[in-house]
Amino acid sequence: KKSFINKRDQRRGVMFTGSLGDVFKEAMNISYTYARNFLLNELGNKFLYENEVHIHAPDGAAKKDGSTDSLTIASSLVSLGT
Repeated sequence: KKSFINKRDQRRGVMFTGSLGDVFKEAMNISYTYARNFLLNELGNKFLYENEVHIHAPDGAAKKDGSTDSLTIASSLVSLGT
């Protein structure tokens, strides 16, 4: 019996879309890496290793330096994983 596996279901990692500057993209990547490693090393949770997360920043998002957004993104990713 063959099972159908959608290629979309095999994706893992993170995808960022929307209105993002280079510094904001870097902050999002750092946040994702931190959250993924925190979940694995502190909680034994592989959620962010086994699933794809899509984060979209709308066009009207504030164009900040990204550092203030990193904590919020990391906290949201840890919350999602738990």
